[in-house]
Amino acid sequence: LNVSSRKMVWAILTSGERRGLLWMVVIMLIGSVLETLSLGLVVPVVGFLTQPKYLDNFPSVDNLLGNPSEIKFIIGSMSFLVIVYVVKSGFLIWATWVQRGYSISVTNRIGTKLYSNYLHQPYSFYLQTNSSVLIRNSQNTALVMSGIVDPILVISSDALVTVGLFALLVALQPIGTIATVSVFGVTAVIVISLNGAVFYVATAAGTSTAVSTTSVVKKAKWNPTVKLTYTSKAIIMQPDGIPNHPRDAYYAVPKSQDVVVPDATTATVVKDP
Repeated sequence: LNVSSRKMVWAILTSGERRGLLWMVVIMLIGSVLETLSLGLVVPVVGFLTQPKYLDNFPSVDNLLGNPSEIKFIIGSMSFLVIVYVVKSGFLIWATWVQRGYSISVTNRIGTKLYSNYLHQPYSFYLQTNSSVLIRNSQNTALVMSGIVDPILVISSDALVTVGLFALLVALQPIGTIATVSVFGVTAVIVISLNGAVFYVATAAGTSTAVSTTSVVKKAKWNPTVKLTYTSKAIIMQPDGIPNHPRDAYYAVPKSQDVVVPDATTATVVKDP
């Protein structure tokens, strides 16, 4: 998506729709925080379920919670985890509903405005414009959202969640996270480089090479009775008309000049004169 396309989309949107788009960004930020929080809670929950006296490793948290018993802490943590996931799921469902409604609203407004403009055009406009162009423009109004705005929102949402998870992992396990990301990054670079090399070789192998017709004709072995003349636009072949083999003793001569292919009923066999 280049700069001109973004400017065009921003110019098409009304002031209210622009505020709605900014509201979509705020909703995505809240959703990314909930996603990061819900996934970040899995690590401590698994820790105290698998390790006895897990809170002893975090005395400040233990004192903040009032030194609860292990059973109370497990029940409270699991309840809090369930509440977070329920809230996150409900919020994401609501966010998806709001985003779909926003996209449909903008698409309907653009389509209605375009259709209204077409209806108010003079008759000469339809005489000078191909109807297929009008139909195409009417059908492509949805591409403003489905082809430009919606993909940007999805990519931005995924990017925010990725950044949040990466920050959480770096805070918990910085060395392991950086090492894992480095390994995957180097592997991705190698795979992309190999794919690019394979694509280049395949493209080069499938590309046709220009061959000079004149050079190919000159290399061929022609009958010495054929005279070849080369020009900038054509190759002229001129046989001298003298066969280089013994003449036959007999020939099939058509009985009528209208016969093209002589056979036993339309031609007679005569001796070479």
